[in-house]
Amino acid sequence: MNKHDRRYVILLILLSFALMSGMGVIVFIIGVEGVMRFVLFIEALLTALIILTLILRFSTQQAGRIMTKALNCILLMYFPLGTALAIYGFLKVDKETIVNGKTTPI
Repeated sequence: MNKHDRRYVILLILLSFALMSGMGVIVFIIGVEGVMRFVLFIEALLTALIILTLILRFSTQQAGRIMTKALNCILLMYFPLGTALAIYGFLKVDKETIVNGKTTPI
């Protein structure tokens, strides 16, 4: 795992904690009424996708890459933090180069 992959994983973990704390605020302080149920559902779904992506990135490399690209497509809609993280993921994460027949991360 190169430095960009490590940074991306750390940023995903931080984003999932931010989403979970936001869900806690909605449930315990604001209350789950009306449109807040929809917001809570979106945040829970996004948190579950992030956790699934992290699990797949550490278990199988190919499935992790596919899930990372799918998550980046979804994160593009989550402005502004998700959009920035998705652009970073598309540009820097899971990039490799072939030098003298060996695959090495960029």
